[in-house]
Amino acid sequence: MVGDELTAVRSDADAVHTVSPNDAATMDAPVATEAPEPEPLPAGTVEVLVQHDGVPVTSGFLHLKAYDQGDLPEDPWTTQEALVHAEIDPNGVARFINVGEVAHYRVGVEWPRASYYAASRVFSMPTGVGKRITIDLGSGRIVGTVYGAEGKPAPGVTVSSYLRVREYVVEVVTDAQGAYVIEHAAPGFWMMTVEVPESPNGAPALTLHAKPVLEEGATQRVDFGRAGPWPTWRGHVVDGGGLPVPNRGPRQSNRGRIHLYDLEFGTSRSFPYKVDGSFEFQIPAGTYQVKLKGPTELPTVVVHEEFAFPVDGSTQDLVLPGASLRGTIIGSDGGPYTGPHAAGLQVSVLTEERDYLVASVSVGPDGTYVLPGLEPGRYFVNTWRAPPVEDQIVELTGDSTSVTWDITVKEP
Repeated sequence: MVGDELTAVRSDADAVHTVSPNDAATMDAPVATEAPEPEPLPAGTVEVLVQHDGVPVTSGFLHLKAYDQGDLPEDPWTTQEALVHAEIDPNGVARFINVGEVAHYRVGVEWPRASYYAASRVFSMPTGVGKRITIDLGSGRIVGTVYGAEGKPAPGVTVSSYLRVREYVVEVVTDAQGAYVIEHAAPGFWMMTVEVPESPNGAPALTLHAKPVLEEGATQRVDFGRAGPWPTWRGHVVDGGGLPVPNRGPRQSNRGRIHLYDLEFGTSRSFPYKVDGSFEFQIPAGTYQVKLKGPTELPTVVVHEEFAFPVDGSTQDLVLPGASLRGTIIGSDGGPYTGPHAAGLQVSVLTEERDYLVASVSVGPDGTYVLPGLEPGRYFVNTWRAPPVEDQIVELTGDSTSVTWDITVKEP
């Protein structure tokens, strides 16, 4: 066991992946290398050999992070405990000393010549001896073009990407033809995002996403959007009874959005819809999975698993599954509540046992609320900041589509 720990990278625990210009590193698709037979290292020493295509890297620095001994999260960088640095010597080697045995560790490397970043897998220190690790920098590429809402190339747009670990983010800017290139990309599962601003002609801003899986040393094309004029989709977000579902929230970040996943190209985009539930946006013709994230504490629901969006556009509404609960908050005078807690008032639906929050929405300035997408069952309904006069228990059946439920609240 100890002898295995002293060898250079021979196992998944020591496998290493790399990315470049300001890249992230991942724990997927390991790249294993071997070093000459080493002499045992003193206890508490971590020796790291950094090479590129088999040639030692002679500049740059490494950092060593420590994590709790307990179960590691999927992304252990988020639980950083310690961070120390070491420079790479002319032989491509860097050393850390006095490394304890009470934590998990991960080594990352920065290579200034190419703004390289890489990272090892998480490892633990062996007892009584040191540990050697080899980090081998890779050479993949991701290329593509970004198109705006009018189907025209989008120059000067930032493409942000990371490889599982958000701490290392690659940001490249599209050229005059809307093209971008990420050099020295590591193999593995990438997360990519593009924010396309509103065009001078008034075409709306776009948020586009992609999740490509890059093979080692490969060049992969990832386009955002498509060329050519895009048709328009107009409609309303409505409940099962055909009534609009408003998009309200205390802040812009709490407002709902429509999410579209392109089933052919593997990219996604999202759009806000208006306060009155209406929407209008341009997308390429194709087949999409359509989801809606409601405002405030409403869950995300799948509206269409496969929606064929035609080349001449669509005026189809998005009908949310389940029933909606809607009504007016009533004050002591019998009219819409306008008391001191009216601003910021929210209506929440909990399970009948009151042990689980199902959904929550903001009350509009007219005193009305809409809670869509509820499954059949009995619910406890509560108003935050201005409690109801009496307990509110509502039952929704499988035939329910749009149920009116006014709530009278206590005056302070």
